[in-house]
Amino acid sequence: MANITFEGYVQERRGKLIRVSEEYRVKDESGQWANAGYGDYSVWLRDDDSQPEIQPGAVVLVSGDLRVKKSEKDGKVYTNLNVSFAKVGITRTTQKYLGQAFGDAPQPDNSQWATQVPPRQSNPSSGQQWDEQVPF
Repeated sequence: MANITFEGYVQERRGKLIRVSEEYRVKDESGQWANAGYGDYSVWLRDDDSQPEIQPGAVVLVSGDLRVKKSEKDGKVYTNLNVSFAKVGITRTTQKYLGQAFGDAPQPDNSQWATQVPPRQSNPSSGQQWDEQVPF
């Protein structure tokens, strides 16, 4: 079983199932980063990890067991990406966030994650760093 960790955008939430999209980026001919598509994951939260604040519009860090399953429907083959036993934590929210503002709701319990995370770089070769750090 492969373990995967990625950051993505919450599209939908139904109970312990979260649909998360991860953007793939590549450099175009001019050297600028551009969208090359999306990976859509079905993320299943662990039994002890309900976290009601994880709602559509949140950007989350996901870590869990990746399971790839192929299925066929109407002559087309589909690849389903499922992440089971997932740990999920909010890294930031967008204007489309459907949950309560953090000032109005309890802070998420991200104690299972490392307490120190080094700053991320958006493009290591350019030396530009993100202005934000993962909050957990």
